[in-house]
Amino acid sequence: MAYLERYADKYELINTKKMKNRITFIFALGMVGLTYAQIGINLATPKATLDISAKASTGKATAAEGLLIPRVDRERAQSMTNIATSTLIYVNSILTGSKTGIAVNIDAEGYYYFNGKEWVKLNVDQDNNLYNINGTLSGNRIVTQNSSSLSFNAEAINAFSINKTGTGAGNILSVDAANKRVGIGTIAPNADLQIMGTEMRLGGPATQSGSTANPVMRIHSNANKDASGGSLLFSENDPNYGYYIRHNTEAGAVYGMDGLAIGASQAGKYSFAPAKPGVFISDNQSVGFGTSTPQQVFHIDANRDNNINTAPTAAQASNDIVITNNGNMGIGTTSPNSKLDLGSTSSIKKLSVYNNASGTDFYGLGTSANTLEFRAGTTAANEQAGMVLRNNGRVGVGTTIPQATFHTLGTRRFENATPNSVAVGAVMTAVDNNGTAEWKTPVAEAVVGQNIAGAGIDIPFTNADGVYKYTGRYITLPPGRWAVTITQLAQISGALDNDDWMFVRSTFSEENLAINAVGTRSGDVTGGPTLMSFKVQGPATATNPQQFSVFQGTIFINNTSGGNKTYRYIAGSTVTGGSPNSATIIRQYGGGWSESSIYATAIK
Repeated sequence: MAYLERYADKYELINTKKMKNRITFIFALGMVGLTYAQIGINLATPKATLDISAKASTGKATAAEGLLIPRVDRERAQSMTNIATSTLIYVNSILTGSKTGIAVNIDAEGYYYFNGKEWVKLNVDQDNNLYNINGTLSGNRIVTQNSSSLSFNAEAINAFSINKTGTGAGNILSVDAANKRVGIGTIAPNADLQIMGTEMRLGGPATQSGSTANPVMRIHSNANKDASGGSLLFSENDPNYGYYIRHNTEAGAVYGMDGLAIGASQAGKYSFAPAKPGVFISDNQSVGFGTSTPQQVFHIDANRDNNINTAPTAAQASNDIVITNNGNMGIGTTSPNSKLDLGSTSSIKKLSVYNNASGTDFYGLGTSANTLEFRAGTTAANEQAGMVLRNNGRVGVGTTIPQATFHTLGTRRFENATPNSVAVGAVMTAVDNNGTAEWKTPVAEAVVGQNIAGAGIDIPFTNADGVYKYTGRYITLPPGRWAVTITQLAQISGALDNDDWMFVRSTFSEENLAINAVGTRSGDVTGGPTLMSFKVQGPATATNPQQFSVFQGTIFINNTSGGNKTYRYIAGSTVTGGSPNSATIIRQYGGGWSESSIYATAIK
């Protein structure tokens, strides 16, 4: 091309007044060698198929330089057909045509190239990217950092955010770079991390991807002296009111023991501090209510007046309750020495079994100096204890200063076990060698026995059958020891030789028997004679049947039942000698003979 220009200058083929013809001529000549060479404009050695160089690449020349691409409006670009791929145009107006067909991407003036299907915007007029224009991802993107870091430097409050669009639009995550805060659900967090939502969850169920079997949430504090460590606060609309869980990092004078406090906060009353918590768990797993210095495994400071870093005084402990590790419980003392210890403080009302709402009708235990008091119906106007037990072992009834082991004032009453069994004039008598005492009548006491109408049994002269039979006579005895005297008439009917005889035994039974029924001896027949026995001997003839004898003896009975008991007179268990006639009998023994009787005398 340079050669042609020089050639034209030499032969004056192109003159300066006819520039248009000169350029046309030059291009015409240039096109001759297009197939065989590279074309350069304003330079001698082109480096590409077409290499255009500015006439003045530096300096202050005012002549315009550059390359003009064909300029068309959107409608013209939309109407083109048979377009070669990579064709370049400049759209100078979008007032015509529409964003359809091959012009679907033409939405602004600018350069566009054809990709074989549609015009594509060529951003050669400005640097459109994430930093100066909004955009929409057309697909998933991954940024692989490897060992490189990615940082965002900002000063704005909502410097970085992720938001939900469409239905339910709202804030998800916001970074407040101005105040160094992060908000979830808010673009203006009021704390280092603020979550405006309904739930924060750590881990998840087994059905959820990425679930954790044993999640841990840790609040780590590096405090190593008496101070308040990590906290979990629950606040109301007014941040001065609410509840807290707070860690006291080390025992000391400010917050009490090393442990975890749970409490309530009220402005001007309690603060978010573990010094006076509702509940406190110390490092040795002692639990305190109202105190951060529990003295035992379980400790309630009812008045919340205990010292923060030392054991409570006796006055402070008087309203405390504790349970020790050996199961002792103390009320009014922090060092109980028994399963239930009510402390050493004297009190009219130490233990109540009943008390009315106003405290004027008290039933229970009280204490005074060296004295345990038993109180019933004590009122403000009657502070006298009904009964006391002194530390010297003396008991007082009606007096608080007993002068003997047992000291009573006023009328005294002692009853026997059997109601209404104490006779007027009776004296209290020991009834055993252990000192058991009962009221006893000081004079001889007698009880007379009875007999059933038509009573009496026949006793035949036969060898003994070993049984006793009820005669129909009986006696009812109160509790106590008795000497029972039996007097009985025996009439023989029948014949006996001189050597014929019969030995008869008798005693008492507790059984409820019919006349002539077999009975057994009572276990109360003891402590003396248990049988009244006699012997009957011949001769006797059938023609002289009226042979009479009277026999008497005593049996001891001890009624320990505590009530009246009836004893029935039984006879039998006979022994015979000689060859007595079996038809011979003792007739109606125990019957209504005038000579027969049973009576008992009390043995005092």
